[in-house]
Amino acid sequence: MQTPMVTMICCAAAMVAAAPDAAELVIAEEGRTDYTIVLPDEPSPEEQHAAEELAHYLAEATGADLPVVSHSEAPAARRVLVGDSALTRQVVGEAAIGDLEGDAFLVRTLGDDLVMVGAPPRGTLYAAYSFLEREVGCRWFNWYGEEHVPEVERLVVPDVDRRETPAFVARDIYFLKYGFPDQMRDFLVRSRVTGPATGGLLGQEGYGGSVHRQISPGVHTLFHYVPPEEHFDEHPEYFGYTNGRRQQRQLCFTNPELRRTLTAAVVRKIEQVGGVGNLSVSAQDTGGPFCDCPQCTALVRAEEATGAPLYDYIKQLADTVRDDWPDIYITTLAYRHNQSETPPKSMHMPGNVIIIFAPIDGNFAAALEHPSNARTLADITAWPDHAEHLWVWYYSNPYGRGAGFPIGNLGRLAQDMRLFERVGVEGFFIEHDTGIPQMHLLADLQTWLLAKLLWAPHRDVDALIADFTDHYYGPAAPMIRDYVERLESATSAMSTGMTWNASPGQYRYLTPDLLIECQRLFDAAEEAVAGDQTLLHRVRIARMSVDRATLFFWSDVAAEDAHGLSQAELAQRYRETFDRALEERIRPEFHDRLRPWVADLIDLAAKLTAPKPLPPKLEGIDPQRIVQVSPMVVQPGHGTGLREDAQAAMGICATRETDGELPLNLGVYDWMDRETVARRDIEGGEITSPGYSLYRIGSGALSQHCGVWITRSWRLQVPLEGAYTPDAPDREWEIYASLRFEGPAYPHGGEGEQNRVFLDRIVLVAAQ
Repeated sequence: MQTPMVTMICCAAAMVAAAPDAAELVIAEEGRTDYTIVLPDEPSPEEQHAAEELAHYLAEATGADLPVVSHSEAPAARRVLVGDSALTRQVVGEAAIGDLEGDAFLVRTLGDDLVMVGAPPRGTLYAAYSFLEREVGCRWFNWYGEEHVPEVERLVVPDVDRRETPAFVARDIYFLKYGFPDQMRDFLVRSRVTGPATGGLLGQEGYGGSVHRQISPGVHTLFHYVPPEEHFDEHPEYFGYTNGRRQQRQLCFTNPELRRTLTAAVVRKIEQVGGVGNLSVSAQDTGGPFCDCPQCTALVRAEEATGAPLYDYIKQLADTVRDDWPDIYITTLAYRHNQSETPPKSMHMPGNVIIIFAPIDGNFAAALEHPSNARTLADITAWPDHAEHLWVWYYSNPYGRGAGFPIGNLGRLAQDMRLFERVGVEGFFIEHDTGIPQMHLLADLQTWLLAKLLWAPHRDVDALIADFTDHYYGPAAPMIRDYVERLESATSAMSTGMTWNASPGQYRYLTPDLLIECQRLFDAAEEAVAGDQTLLHRVRIARMSVDRATLFFWSDVAAEDAHGLSQAELAQRYRETFDRALEERIRPEFHDRLRPWVADLIDLAAKLTAPKPLPPKLEGIDPQRIVQVSPMVVQPGHGTGLREDAQAAMGICATRETDGELPLNLGVYDWMDRETVARRDIEGGEITSPGYSLYRIGSGALSQHCGVWITRSWRLQVPLEGAYTPDAPDREWEIYASLRFEGPAYPHGGEGEQNRVFLDRIVLVAAQ
C-alpha cells in the first residue's frame, strides 16, 4: 500500500504582510471567501490541474472552498483567473501574455482580480505553485510526500506584479526511482523540474511533460548502435586501436565504413521513434583516447583535443539528419579530461547538436572556480565558442566507499550553478542519487535547494536553508544549521581533493573531533523535538550520515571520545532509522535490495577489532612511523567482498576469487599522475604458510589519490589516501600487503575448491 502523504498543519498568521486596504485582496477570512477560480472554457490539462491544486491548498490553508468555473460562467468581480483565456487577456492585456515563452509565467493583482497565467504547457501550473509558496506559504519538502500547509485565518494578498522566467530551459534531476511514483511526480512538478530524465513521471496528463524528450538511451551509447558482439569479429577496424591492438572500448571515428554503419543505425533509431527529441551519440564509459590509429592521432594533434575524432563525426552526423529531421537534437557528452571534455580548437558544433558537459574529473570537494578545478573551469568556459547549445550533466555528490558520509557541499552546488548561468548553459541534468541509500546526506534539504536554484541560481542560499530547516525541523532547525555550517567550513578547509568515487581516506575533514561534535549537536537537536515523533524522525534521518561515518571510523572515534558514545546504541539507532525510512518512503519491492547497504556496514563495524601485533619483520620500528589500513576502505562489488575472518589482523578481510594463475601481480598506482609507484609478482615459492603473510610491494611517495591493486583484474583495490600527508607530500613509504591464499592452485591453499586471495591489512612504514 502506498504510504499516505504526510502533511504538517500549523497555526500561522497570513504569510504576506497586508498592503494598504485599497490595494490588498482578502482572498479568505474565517473560513469564508467571495472569490471564484475561473478557467478558460476549454482549459488545457495543465490549466485544469492548476485550478485543482489552488482549490485544494487554499481550502487546506484557509478552510474556504473556492468554486472552479469556466470563463463563460465567471462572476463580474473577485476572480482568480487561471490560464490563458479571452477574459484573462482582457484583464492583463494581450502583450503581457503574448510574450510569455518557455516556462515563464506571471502572477498579478488587478483591481479585485488575481491573475495566474503562463506559457503553455507548464507556465500556468508554475504560476499557481509560485502563488501557493510565496503568498500562501505552502512548502513541498521532498519526493516522499512531506509538505507544510500553514493555517491562515485571514489570507491577504497585497499588490502583486510578479513575472518569472527560469534561468535554464531544462531543469532535470535524475534520482533513484525507489519511492512512490505519484509522490515523486507531484514533488517534481511543484518544484518546477522538467527535462528528459523526468519526462516519464511528468508525462501523465496535466503535469506538463518534459523539455526535450529523450528518444534513445541517455548516454554511453556507441555500442547501442554498433554492438561489438555483432561487428567486432568481422570488422575489428571499426573499434579503437589502443595498446597495440583493436579493442572493444570505443570506436575508430576516422574509419569511413564505421561512420556509414553508425549513421545508418542512428537513422533507423530516429525513424523508429518518430523524428522528435534528443538522441544521444556519446562515448562508452571508458576513459582515455578513442583510438590511437594514425588518422585519429593526426586529428587529435591538429585540434589539440582528445575528443576531436568524436566531434568530427558528430558534425557530419548532424549535417546528415538536419534537413529530414529538423526536430532531432544530437546530444553527446563532453566527458573526462583525457577524452572529450576539452573542445576541439577549430570545430563548431551545428545548431542541432547539444553538448552535455559532465565534469566528472573535477574536485568534488570544491566549486569549479577553485584553483584545484582549473582544468575543468577552462574547458567549460571554452565550450560556448564551439557550440550553440550547451548543457551540463552535474554530479551533486561523490560515489565510492565513502558514499553516505557527511559532506559540506551546499555552497559548492550554488556557486557552480551560478557559474553555469554566467557561461551560458541552457540545460541542466543533475545526477542526484539521494533516495536510498544516500537519502541521509541531508538529501531532503539538498534536493529542495537544488530545485530552487535550478529556477533562479542567484537566490540567497542562507535564506533558503533557513526557510527549509525552520519548516522541516522546527525547534531543531538551529542545530541543523550549525551542523551544516560546520560541515561547509571543514570541507572547504581541506587542502586535498575528492574524486567522483571517493574513498573514505579522501574525507580527511571527518576527524574524530568533528564527528564527536556533530554527534553532540544531534543529541541537542533530538532533545529539542523529543515530543514530536515526526520531527524526531526527520532529525534522525539527517543524523544517519554522521552515524554511518562514526561507525566506519569507530576505533578512532572511540579513542578520542571522553563522553562514552556507545557503538551498540549508535548502530541500533542507525538501523532503526533506516528501516523506518525504508518502510515509509520506499516501495516494498526494493526493501530487500537496499537493506544490506546499512546492515553490512553495521555487521562489519561490530566485528572490526584493534589490530593484532605486527609481524616480526616490523618489530622495533617506532609506532609513529607506521600506518595500518584496514579492509574497511575496500569497495565491495565486482567479485570483491568483505567478510569476518578470525585469522585476520582486525577481524575482517577483503577477498576475491582468482584464476589461480601464478605469479600473482600486485602494486601501488598513483591515479593523480597515472603512474605505477611500485609493483611486484608473488611466486608460488613465496607462499609458505596457510595463514596471513606480509609481502613487501615496494617503496615510494603517495599522492592524494593512490592505492594498492591486487590481482591483474584490479578489482581488489585498497585506497591509501588516508596515509597521504599534505604537509609532507614527498615522504617515502615502505608498502606491505598482508595476504593469505586459498584453493588448489596455491601452496598451503587448504582443501577449498575455489582459488581466492584474502587481504587483512596494508602496512605502510614512513622513511626516517
